[in-house]
Amino acid sequence: MRRERFRNTMLTVLILVLAVGLVVLMLYVKAREDAREEALKELSTQMQAQRGEEGLSEELQSPARSAERMASDSFYQKLADGFDVNILIVGDSIGTGTGAAMANLNWISQLQVELMRQYKVNVEVNNLSMAGGNTSYAGYARVMSLDDGVNYDLAILCYGQPDPVEGFSLSYEALIRAVMSKYPGCALLSILESSQQGNDEKIQAIRTLAYTYGYPTVDTITPFAANYAGLTSDGVHPNDEGQRIYCDELLRVIAENVQANKGKEEKTVSPVNPGVTAFANFRYIAASEFQRLDDLSYSVPVNASGCLGLDYDPGRSDYKNVDIYADEVYIASLDSEGWQRQIVKATDNCQVMAVLRIVFRTKEAADGFFGVCFSSAA
Repeated sequence: MRRERFRNTMLTVLILVLAVGLVVLMLYVKAREDAREEALKELSTQMQAQRGEEGLSEELQSPARSAERMASDSFYQKLADGFDVNILIVGDSIGTGTGAAMANLNWISQLQVELMRQYKVNVEVNNLSMAGGNTSYAGYARVMSLDDGVNYDLAILCYGQPDPVEGFSLSYEALIRAVMSKYPGCALLSILESSQQGNDEKIQAIRTLAYTYGYPTVDTITPFAANYAGLTSDGVHPNDEGQRIYCDELLRVIAENVQANKGKEEKTVSPVNPGVTAFANFRYIAASEFQRLDDLSYSVPVNASGCLGLDYDPGRSDYKNVDIYADEVYIASLDSEGWQRQIVKATDNCQVMAVLRIVFRTKEAADGFFGVCFSSAA
């Protein structure tokens, strides 16, 4: 009896120690994040003061000339001229910075800080990247549904690892054209993800598309080659040292284009994949527009056709967890093993005249329903 009481006491003490440790860790992480935000604010204030003291160049002192120059400048020219910039990042889990020990150590945070320090401008970053196995199709849908009123100067695309080879070039090109159509003149950079570890079919597709559309790629494969395992946290995602390489390679490519005074790309590009024109129009129907019929199913009256995508969090489902019906005719099922929100293509050819019905196999997946999206030709 005494031994059992002792064991219970020790177990209670251990639980308390772990609980205290967890609280301390959470407070430490919050303190690091708060410190990062304060550092960014302080850096922004210092830069504005410095720019105020130094003044703009004589050419840009006139407000009219300054506004004209700002409108015509590319991302790289804005950095050279001291104008603030907005950056959009669209990617997979590597794009979210997964693998870094702290948020302020991921490549996104480091890039933002370094651009502010080196070019003395304010840099706003919107990261649309999604972990959980999301592919470039999800990036396309995220860009097309984005409505934040910001005119982005640079879009960084970071895909390859979770994408299947089949259809990759098509969905990646749809993403490129989504950015170009929504943000004319926006510069693009494609990261060649280190996790590919070579010039595979997907990397070749990215190189071809970037060359065709006239923008640079950022190679992280080569600097990882000599010590790949030592630069990743789990064999895929860059660790802190690897995150720094991502940042440095981006900074190097950006600096090269600033030095070259690279302007905006104004040319019209013919598609590499003719089928990409089927992604020109986009319509998102949010879950709030559906009627929830029961614990597992939703329906919405709609007349639409084209590629159908589903936006949902499948929960802990490891089997075919969604069935889709158009006008009560079965058209597709989805099989997802992800445990996080995903935007996945359900079918390339959905035609619905009256009612679209979505039936989930579990309530958990049904509770995680966000909406659907239709893509079609112009």
